[in-house]
Amino acid sequence: MTAIESREIRGITLKVLYLLVAFSITATAGIMTSYFSLKNDNQQLSTQIEILKIQIRQLDRRLDNIEIHHASFTPQVVNVKEQ
Repeated sequence: MTAIESREIRGITLKVLYLLVAFSITATAGIMTSYFSLKNDNQQLSTQIEILKIQIRQLDRRLDNIEIHHASFTPQVVNVKEQ
């Protein structure tokens, strides 16, 4: 320890303050990393949800077209009489 690190203020050394600051910075960096990671994941999920909504609308339109074509198709019923 250097002379300045060995000086105490009511039992608190500068070494302890250095460690406290270092641990605080490390914890803050970890929390910020987690926050931005979750924020990025949230943005990706929002984008995927929007893509899925668009695909659902397209499938709904296709289904409507199929139902329209099916309704306009009138099959001919052939009656077969038994002899």
